[in-house]
Amino acid sequence: MFTDFEQVEKMRFLRIKIDVATRGLPESEREIVRNHLRDIYCQVPTRRLWMYLKTLREMSLDSSGAAKKLSHNKTMHGPEDAIVKGEISTSNR
Repeated sequence: MFTDFEQVEKMRFLRIKIDVATRGLPESEREIVRNHLRDIYCQVPTRRLWMYLKTLREMSLDSSGAAKKLSHNKTMHGPEDAIVKGEISTSNR
């Protein structure tokens, strides 16, 4: 499992670097680059993709470093969990 954590860290690093490198480009071009990255990330093992999405969500909720502690909190159920579990929301039907 340690290699999954390392890979997720690299995935997050690459996402940040791509966002920085494309700064100044028209938003439509940046979106194309993000879509290509998303397509690549969708090819990684499901567990790794879930871990990546979970860490992005935690970072968006708390950038102070406390996010690492949030991963064990049961209230952190989010859309990435529903995707991995194969749940479908009936409220959107």
